[in-house]
Amino acid sequence: MVFVGELHAVHDLLYRPQDTPEEAVLEAILAGLASVFREFNELLSVRPGAARRAAAGAARQRQRHVAARA
Repeated sequence: MVFVGELHAVHDLLYRPQDTPEEAVLEAILAGLASVFREFNELLSVRPGAARRAAAGAARQRQRHVAARA
């Protein structure tokens, strides 16, 4: 899954902090993710059908993730 490491890092910082995260740390992670998502969105917009395929792939990945947790 794309960006899973960054998303897990944000989740862990917010919901299972070992230390209180500094605002600058969260800001840097989220700014990086926002930048990459903008680039990813631009890539999807120039490839015909890419957005539909990406959505279908994400749905399959979520199903696998849910099944693995069960």
